[in-house]
Amino acid sequence: MKYAAGKIDLLNVLPEEFPDIARQLNFDILSLTESEAASFYKLPKLEHKDPFDRLIVWQAIHYRLKLISKDSKLKDYRTAGLKIVW
Repeated sequence: MKYAAGKIDLLNVLPEEFPDIARQLNFDILSLTESEAASFYKLPKLEHKDPFDRLIVWQAIHYRLKLISKDSKLKDYRTAGLKIVW
């Protein structure tokens, strides 16, 4: 969605190539579970309003994963348990 909206510039790659690239890098691809979708409203309402980013933050907290992002607003979620790199 961010690519279609012009919010992300990609060089030499299309969004539909991401799953294959992730597998080549041995990344696990998480599916959204019904439980995560139904419970992510519990994430504190901070400055960051993008629901998709908030959902990714919720999954990272839930699975105790490190989120790689340069979005400085996401750092505020450290108080909710987010581990963030970059």
